[in-house]
Amino acid sequence: MSEQGRIAMTQIESEANDRLPEFGVDAATRLQQLAWVIGSPPLLNQALLPHAALTVAEAAQWWLDWQPATPPLNHVRLGSDFEQLWQYWLCDHPHWQLLVHNLPVREHSRTLGEFDLLVRHRQRDEQEHWELAVKFYLGFGDLDRPASWHGAQFRDRLDHKLDHLRDEQLCWKDRPAGQAALLAAGLAPQRARAIVKGRLCYPLGQENDCAVFAAAGHDHGIWATAEQWCCWLQQQAGEVMARPLARAEWFAAGPDRQWQSLTEILLNAPKPGQRPLVLRLACGERRWPMAFVVPCDWPDRAIQAATVSR
Repeated sequence: MSEQGRIAMTQIESEANDRLPEFGVDAATRLQQLAWVIGSPPLLNQALLPHAALTVAEAAQWWLDWQPATPPLNHVRLGSDFEQLWQYWLCDHPHWQLLVHNLPVREHSRTLGEFDLLVRHRQRDEQEHWELAVKFYLGFGDLDRPASWHGAQFRDRLDHKLDHLRDEQLCWKDRPAGQAALLAAGLAPQRARAIVKGRLCYPLGQENDCAVFAAAGHDHGIWATAEQWCCWLQQQAGEVMARPLARAEWFAAGPDRQWQSLTEILLNAPKPGQRPLVLRLACGERRWPMAFVVPCDWPDRAIQAATVSR
């Protein structure tokens, strides 16, 4: 994350923590998650995804411009929760008006897709179509190739998601079925915007790299096999502590609790075919907000997955 983005997010977290007595721990954590969803930097740069016009500074400013006073409820699925948080943030917003969300696009009786958000800028009186996505990818191999970035369980790949965004989701307003849906709703967006957030997790030892397609200041994570983590631990001056992250905490972790030694956690490292462990790490003053412990066969599976066509 850039220095400007880091300062903005520190202010965001500080303000959420100030509300702790008012809302309680869970509510304060939820506000931090909302702050991350709105104020965190975009994942991809505009060369790869021209529609992603949201910059690091804009994202941080959007949150500083408007902060709801109470936290929304949790949603079970990560993607649905991400969309719900955006919808919640737009309620009573001084600059943006939410016109409709999840507007279906149909052809005859078949649903082809949907417009995630249709919004209006109150001062400019301009309508926009926003497509939302939150992704957490692990990179292996040539990190400058989108095809080298995978979901932790290989259910998704960055280049496939990009193709779907650019060739389908962002084009609905220019296609007959999408135009019919907009006409029926009485809407006419002037442009489409992709808002893609998340985290790119780099191999251990390459965590300071930056893929050429990634936005400047994007959020980083790291990953390694248990054997690689054990070798890394031997090089650390102090004890490395870890805290498992529930999926609901991937946007922003809750209170610091249930810390234990990373060495102990690695005794129960995932076996081939099992889900990776997702942790938050700390060693002295250093913090790693997201670290994956993957099974020993994960790199081989990543090589195979990189060759699979959509």
